[in-house]
Amino acid sequence: MTMKNRAVYLAPLKLRAETVLWRMTLRQIQTNGLHPPPIKRVSQLVLSAIYLGLATTALANPPPATLQLSQARQANPKLIAYLDVRDADGKAADALNAAQLTASLADTTVPVTHVQTFADSQEGVAYIFLVDVSLSLPAKQFAHIRTALAAWADTLATADRMAILSFGDSVKPVADFSGDPAALKTAIAALKPTDQHTALHQGLIQALQLARRGDADLPGRRVLVVLSDGLDDLSGGATREEVLNRLDTDRIPIYALGWDTPNAAARQAEGIKALGLFARRSGGAYVGVGSRHLSQAYSELRDQIKAVAVATLDCRACRTDGRVQRLQITLRAEDGLVLNDGMDIRLLPALPTPTPPIAPSEPAPPTANGWPVWLYGSIAGVLLLLVTGVILVMRRRLPQAISPPPVSEDFWPDDASWDAVALPDTAAPAIGPGYAIELAELNAGGHGKTYPLHLSGEAVIGRGADCAVTLTGDAEVSGHHCALVYHAKAVMLHDLGSTNGTYVNGVPISAAYRLQEGDIIGIGRTQLRVLLLGEA
Repeated sequence: MTMKNRAVYLAPLKLRAETVLWRMTLRQIQTNGLHPPPIKRVSQLVLSAIYLGLATTALANPPPATLQLSQARQANPKLIAYLDVRDADGKAADALNAAQLTASLADTTVPVTHVQTFADSQEGVAYIFLVDVSLSLPAKQFAHIRTALAAWADTLATADRMAILSFGDSVKPVADFSGDPAALKTAIAALKPTDQHTALHQGLIQALQLARRGDADLPGRRVLVVLSDGLDDLSGGATREEVLNRLDTDRIPIYALGWDTPNAAARQAEGIKALGLFARRSGGAYVGVGSRHLSQAYSELRDQIKAVAVATLDCRACRTDGRVQRLQITLRAEDGLVLNDGMDIRLLPALPTPTPPIAPSEPAPPTANGWPVWLYGSIAGVLLLLVTGVILVMRRRLPQAISPPPVSEDFWPDDASWDAVALPDTAAPAIGPGYAIELAELNAGGHGKTYPLHLSGEAVIGRGADCAVTLTGDAEVSGHHCALVYHAKAVMLHDLGSTNGTYVNGVPISAAYRLQEGDIIGIGRTQLRVLLLGEA
């Protein structure tokens, strides 16, 4: 906050203090019958003390100056929003109250029912770290990175989780989400620079996908932490625009540490600028390392991640059909300042609970002579029916035998008309509304075999002959490996308890996963690129 802003903010406090002082002085004079003292001299001393106290209080609680909607997540029937509110000096603002906030989703007003600090929420954070393993990093610098990562693992709270991806020539999972510092530090110790290229953009895309995991034990607050110079030199790899497109909807905040140097080359300066753009567009933050120690920069970043307010929104009236909707948050500060920020999100209905398969009934135990009990019962029933029928026939006395009527020759068509009669073909079941996709098998030369699918129900992928996509040449694929389903305007993929798991862009999935254009499904040794063609 500038000195000019502080003076404007404190002016009403000064006027209020002067008024209070004059009233106290006059009341004292009237009570004691004293002659008025030199008011000007007394007022200067007392007023200075009062004004100083009020000013100190005001400066200790400066008003908010910026609002950033860092993240929003669905928690039916609620919507949780993480707000980064800061004063003019860039420090986290004091606790907010729900009355200061209003929210809307598309054209629906969403009540804000509760606001608290992140510490009071007792939530954890699911951190996804991206580590550059290219040879562009000197060994000494990379050793500092390992040390800083290990120190971060040691500071994990009970509810926190941490996952690690490396990026170089390709993107590889190093450690899945874990809260065990020892296991994480073992994985960190094995990291070393080995690759010739830097696939930063693909690393960010896969980290964003990993951050959308729906595991029940993962914290709702998700962040990406990346240390890089912002350069991506992988020929034919993902582009900057692809990363920005992934941040347009359901964004996950990226907190970036940049290797910025005072005399950086033009290309490196462009890389740092791109890294800052990713951080700001995602609702995260950028911190330049500069000449500071890396652990100090990591500590500053960690404080920023947890310095958010957690707002709870009543979303019972929200539309949950998978369509993109604009979430807008408005903050009205006590000094009259109005701040707002928003993001595009999708709210999905709960996935239907799969119907458990019906267990086959056990056969009845055989009798001593080997025949099952039900066979005896069937024979007894037939004999009883025969005896009953004979008795009824003998009791009936028909006057004469009734002959069946003769069949008319006109009943059967002649040969010509018979040939003209055509039996109707069995009607094929109509394909209901669904979604058309294509799976393109990848091989060393590019795309191989393609599998067109119309998702009007569940489409199973596996080695079984009854699968919609049968992969017979891969022994690591299970009989019924995974399944695709079109649900709530989204193409979802889920594993069917396969032996070797199902991967998307190299990351294992453990819950239903929403696929996007260009995603690569990993099944055994087979890779399938997803092409979304549209509703059909």
